[in-house]
Amino acid sequence: MYFGTVMCFTIGTVICCACNNIAGMLAGRTIQGIGGGGIFTLNLIILSDLVPLRQRAQYQGYFQLVFALGSNIAPIVCHISTYI
Repeated sequence: MYFGTVMCFTIGTVICCACNNIAGMLAGRTIQGIGGGGIFTLNLIILSDLVPLRQRAQYQGYFQLVFALGSNIAPIVCHISTYI
């Protein structure tokens, strides 16, 4: 399942890269969203299988922290890299 969601995300990325109109971009982003949602959900399911119940909230907090930092730092890094 996890590999399938990663492939769905990758296919959406390839569609976005290859399109030359807004309809193709919307289709690609839709497929990326489905794949990304699956990746996010399956990460939490795998985490709940591997981590004991007592520590699960702590590890889910770490997961959310990394996700939030990556989502907020990536645009800044991309913006700065255009000036380098």
